Amino acid sequence: MPGSEDSRSQSSQLMAPHRWRSARILEAVCQVNEHLVSALSELSRYEGRSSPIVGQNRDALRRLDVAACKRVARIPVLLVDLNFQYADWWINVVRANGGRLAKPEVASGLPPTCAAELTCECLVVAWLAVQHARQSMGMLFGMSDVVADLIGELTPQQINRIAERSSRELRIRWQTKPEFWTRLLMAGQSGSSVELCEVQLLGLQLLGGELMSAR
Repeated sequence: MPGSEDSRSQSSQLMAPHRWRSARILEAVCQVNEHLVSALSELSRYEGRSSPIVGQNRDALRRLDVAACKRVARIPVLLVDLNFQYADWWINVVRANGGRLAKPEVASGLPPTCAAELTCECLVVAWLAVQHARQSMGMLFGMSDVVADLIGELTPQQINRIAERSSRELRIRWQTKPEFWTRLLMAGQSGSSVELCEVQLLGLQLLGGELMSAR
């Protein structure tokens, strides 16, 4: 039929897959997650005091290979948290150069060097997300709007300063929920798309519940 080829060409252009604007930020989040999971896997090879997650999932972490670490890291939520819901802490740190006002929580148990690296990485990714994918801050970072505004105003010098001073405040997300981490690591180990999807949805539900309760 005359013109049918042109029509199909136009239709294919109209139906071209849409690229999510936050895709690059999600990739960066997953890279930070992979750094964390690899660090936890490495810690599991040593006995002694470390992250609660390591103590509860030592065998599972020891069995993780590179591919499994990547699967675990694909959860669309940043697996570390730097008081992203606590506006008072960020106001103090950013504007007043004051001390720490973090809500008391279980320490991450990460080695200082690793915690410092992850703190810097998550701050850089959070700043980029505010600039280029502001609508994703709640879903990916569990971040309040006020904190997003404050992070968006940071200079590179401020990011470095906060990272240097605040690595002890870094927390592993849901480290007091052993059932979540056990399911996540098992799904990563098995590679089951169903199990991975279920635990990713669980993570989003947990984060959504936290955001709702914080309002």
